[in-house]
Amino acid sequence: MTDISFSYSLGAQPAQTTESERLWSCHGVRIIPGPANAVVLFNPRNDARLLVQPEVAHALERCFCFRSLDQHLNHLLDAMPPLREQPEDALQILELVRDAGIFESADAAWQRLTASANDASSSDDGAVRLFILTCDRPEALQRLLKALQDQVPPQQVEALFVIDDSRDNDSASFQCGRH
Repeated sequence: MTDISFSYSLGAQPAQTTESERLWSCHGVRIIPGPANAVVLFNPRNDARLLVQPEVAHALERCFCFRSLDQHLNHLLDAMPPLREQPEDALQILELVRDAGIFESADAAWQRLTASANDASSSDDGAVRLFILTCDRPEALQRLLKALQDQVPPQQVEALFVIDDSRDNDSASFQCGRH
């Protein structure tokens, strides 16, 4: 199972964050092997490309969750001890990758996801089903379900499915109930 952590709220835009708190992710970035032991990072959402060393691409595979650059740096330092000797260089590379358009900001993802949702809700393609994927996060699931309950769902919502891949017995035994 992957290490995915996120929160989502329907009906409200995320609060504005300062630059140091802005969240970034490399999710969806393709890693293309190139000549002479080089790798091309390709972000298909904005057509951004960056030529990097394989070690950089390997490190960025750990940056798929939305985190601030400082949080990404700390995560990489924990996961890759040799980087601890040069944290300034690692942060500089993360900033370079961000500036090259390889990272996607949480704000851009929000715009992309809500634009798609608005396009889908304006069409008359029929009912939709909502799926929530979770793993060992009963409190977050409960908050999300409460937020969904407080919203007025569009008429096209036919069903809501919770797919729980929890390994912890306490998390797996959480019951949502029907409302």
